[in-house]
Amino acid sequence: MVSGFVDRRTIEQLLMHELLHLGWNPDKGEIAMVDHDFSGFLSELREYGPWHGKLQAMAVVMKQLKLPL
Repeated sequence: MVSGFVDRRTIEQLLMHELLHLGWNPDKGEIAMVDHDFSGFLSELREYGPWHGKLQAMAVVMKQLKLPL
C-alpha cells in the first residue's frame, strides 16, 4: 500500500477479513458476529499468507509450533 493508494489485492484481503466476521447461529436461526481466531482468521492466513503484522506474528508462532497453515 502506497500513501493513499490501496491495490486490488489489499481490498480483497480486507473484504475477506470482514466477511469472515459473519456467521450463523443455528440455535437462534439468525446471522451472528464471529470473533477473530487470533486477531485474524486462520482461513485468511491460509488464503493470503501473512500479509499484515498480526498475521505475520501468528505465522511465526505456527511455524515454531510446527502447526500446519
